[in-house]
Amino acid sequence: MIRITLEINRKCNLRCNYCYITEKNDEEMSWETAKNSVEFAINKIKDMNHTKRVIRIDFLGGEPLLSFDLIRRVVEYSRKRGEKEKVKFNYALTTNGTIFDKELLDFFVENKFSLKISLDGNPDINDMDRKTITGAGSYYLVEKNLQYIKEYERRTDKLVQVSSVLTHNNYKSYYSTLKFFVEQLGVKYIDLGFNSNEIWGESEIRKITKIFEEIILYFINCAGTPNEFVFGFLEDKIKGIDNIYRPYSCGAGILSFYISYSGNYFLCPASLKDEYCLGDVNAKHSETDFMKLIKKAYGMKRVQNKKCQLCKMEPYCTVKGCFINNLLENNSIIVPSNSLCTRKKLFGEIIKKYYFEIKDIKKKFAYIAI
Repeated sequence: MIRITLEINRKCNLRCNYCYITEKNDEEMSWETAKNSVEFAINKIKDMNHTKRVIRIDFLGGEPLLSFDLIRRVVEYSRKRGEKEKVKFNYALTTNGTIFDKELLDFFVENKFSLKISLDGNPDINDMDRKTITGAGSYYLVEKNLQYIKEYERRTDKLVQVSSVLTHNNYKSYYSTLKFFVEQLGVKYIDLGFNSNEIWGESEIRKITKIFEEIILYFINCAGTPNEFVFGFLEDKIKGIDNIYRPYSCGAGILSFYISYSGNYFLCPASLKDEYCLGDVNAKHSETDFMKLIKKAYGMKRVQNKKCQLCKMEPYCTVKGCFINNLLENNSIIVPSNSLCTRKKLFGEIIKKYYFEIKDIKKKFAYIAI
């Protein structure tokens, strides 16, 4: 499968403190660039001779729903091209949840979208970092649209993911935030990420690890009850124990690409500096030196640094191959991020403690299917 993330615009009706797109210039991806992005993905899957001819398009912004007409054109165009090339297209979209109506609902249902809503917690927690252009809080703009989310889940049997960003000013409240999602909003699929603009020290990570353990115990207690839920962050950590990973495991730059509104493509949203550009979908056969480096690294059979080689978690570790975080922190693709390394070890110890209980729950309850 090939996955492309389309930065469909740099427009947004919010001004979140941690957004990785710091410059909201109201630009929108041109139709030519959007078409070329679809063709880029088709060519990739043909060149790699994939047996599973599936392309996933993730729509991202800015706020992508401010460019809904363009999204609709991309879906229509990719469907037609998919029929001709015998390629199946899947679609996903991340939204701040403030823009929703029945037309959007029907479109997402008809085209079997996977949906992610960004929300950091209750009004007090959410509105610390997720504000409108005028500086007002955004929570109640999202709350009024939760009816559409519930209707989408009912009509599709697919769960909508509610995802939060942990920051220095909200992480201590995350256990109560997760309970708020489950018990007050009825959310069934929850995930989180860390604010990459902030430095996470070991003391903070240890505090988060304790919160993580509280959440696991809550997850176990909720299993088989009306409050059962999927915790994406936990799912990822379980996979990290169940699988053995090669040095470069995520596939960014090989199997997945982040395509900016201009047509330049990158590994992921964390790598949007010019020096990390891989190429341009609008220029045929364009490939930068950085792209050549990624291709070379993808072929590595064993991690190339002693620290990882001596670590007992190395076979199960994805951190060793997060090249962009390694570059940003250590200016080297093979020297792992200290922060990510600490997280992996501490979270790994907690997962091992409850591993068999969690696996037993996953066997018993079908709700895990997302």
